[in-house]
Amino acid sequence: MAGLLRPNRATFERQPRALLAADPDRVRGFRGRLARPGARVVGMSWRSFQPSVRGYLQRKKSAPLASFMALSQRDDLRLVDLQYGDTAEERSQFAASGGRLERLEGLDLFNDIDGVLAAVEACDLVVTTSNVTAHFAGSLGKRTLLVYLRANQPFHYWTPDENGRSLWYPSIEIVTARDFGSWDKAFGRIDEILRA
Repeated sequence: MAGLLRPNRATFERQPRALLAADPDRVRGFRGRLARPGARVVGMSWRSFQPSVRGYLQRKKSAPLASFMALSQRDDLRLVDLQYGDTAEERSQFAASGGRLERLEGLDLFNDIDGVLAAVEACDLVVTTSNVTAHFAGSLGKRTLLVYLRANQPFHYWTPDENGRSLWYPSIEIVTARDFGSWDKAFGRIDEILRA
């Protein structure tokens, strides 16, 4: 189906940066709750929830929340949970290990799509694995770092162009390499990018 809309790389030159827009009032409200002087607000999502018959894809596309630990310790970053689904146990373990992760209390990250879009837009950037959050961020034109291991993209739309960006979502930078055999190594690269 994708080949009907973009039959070759040249047709991506017309790809718009943004396809959706978030409710500006909700964006302002979330931004007011999240912004702190001297810290960038980083939305984060780490899992892809799949039916049990697609468990292989869930494992391939999901990182452990602990991968974000080093980022959460930086004073110049404020991590915000954009992960849909039941993650209470993971978040509890993360907090018990010293991880810092903000929640937008009252926001249903699964059913309130308009709210999720506003939360994404309220962030300065997003760091995510391959999941719905990545598509929302890309559709908004939000700067996004999308990570996967071993340069082995989960789906065709995360194949990077010559500048390391998604062809389908120009605001998404693909963070991967053949020698990224562990999430620690991949997130070490993200840490470098955010320090640059």
